Amino acid sequence: MGAAGILAALTSLLAMRDGLRAGSTGTQVADPTLGPAFAQQLHLAPAQAPTRIAACHSFGFGGNNCVLLFGQGQA
Repeated sequence: MGAAGILAALTSLLAMRDGLRAGSTGTQVADPTLGPAFAQQLHLAPAQAPTRIAACHSFGFGGNNCVLLFGQGQA
């Protein structure tokens, strides 16, 4: 479980460094009932874009949960 969390954190950091944003897996179109503001922020496919903040979630047995937030300052 720890190794999976480390790999997820490393993947988040590398994606942030390289400016990559993941898409929404399994989502083909945005639900129209959520409104146009939500649809504009939903990334259906991976995209190249500047990324300053990343979150990494890890869930373990017995209710152990961890969220790591990574951020970089302004250049």
